[in-house]
Amino acid sequence: MSLLEQHTSRNLQELAQSLRRHTEDTDGSGTYPTAIKGLSLLRSDQANRPAHCLFKPALYMTLQGAKWATFGEKRYKFAAGQALMVAVDIPSRGTVIVASSKKPYLGIAIELDFGIMREVAEDIEMALTVSGRPKVRGACRGDKGTAYLSPRIAAIGMLGACRAAQ
Repeated sequence: MSLLEQHTSRNLQELAQSLRRHTEDTDGSGTYPTAIKGLSLLRSDQANRPAHCLFKPALYMTLQGAKWATFGEKRYKFAAGQALMVAVDIPSRGTVIVASSKKPYLGIAIELDFGIMREVAEDIEMALTVSGRPKVRGACRGDKGTAYLSPRIAAIGMLGACRAAQ
């Protein structure tokens, strides 16, 4: 494993541990808004049956466990270190497929405006062709979500300070 891969893995584990601490007192399954506008924590203590839902425009990053989501006929599976970027409100069918009470599914959702979403897509080379037209409509998955971990670790770490100030 390269030094970069070791660093990325360590960041991913650190962020997952922090997220787990912030969601321990929950019912074990759901989306939890935070004191940081646009940042939500995702947790599931068990694999679930597929269900319909509506994804909002955001970058969804999986930190631990795995899930899949279907948009139209395209199914995306994303596991630790992978991200799903959704550009529009879009109906989906999906489920958490890897989770347990000892090792829950953990993720974050970061709401983004369209300008930032285009910049992120270009940075992680997921969604745009040379012409600038989207390769996919509405959602795309990328393996470079870990490139954005360091600022997220700081944001999750700030949640404790935000709670203390309330």
